[in-house]
Amino acid sequence: MSTLKVTNIQATGETASRAVSGVAAAFERHDDNHTVIQSNNVSSITDNAAGDTTVAYTNGFAAADQSVFASSGNENASVGLVNTIQYNEASSSAKHRLLTTNASFTATDRKLTNSIACGDLA
Repeated sequence: MSTLKVTNIQATGETASRAVSGVAAAFERHDDNHTVIQSNNVSSITDNAAGDTTVAYTNGFAAADQSVFASSGNENASVGLVNTIQYNEASSSAKHRLLTTNASFTATDRKLTNSIACGDLA
């Protein structure tokens, strides 16, 4: 059996490469103050309103149909939900938008929120 060792991964046709440690095209983790704790290929986090966050990519996607998964929670393990809303202005694929809620489905910032975006980079 052979071992393949690489530092960066770049799909055929992509202009941006991604580090092996972050195989997803983009990911981020932020707190309820919208401070980024950890990220890859994320240029900024914008607090639009309570529970409403926009995550902008450093390198955009090739198409506006990237797949996004998100989760959120509080330290005390209270029940909460996160809805991922694709948000692409003017056919751009440079960001996604998240809406986090409490158990009553009221928009609220959660102690920790994570999102991962997968797809082909431009």
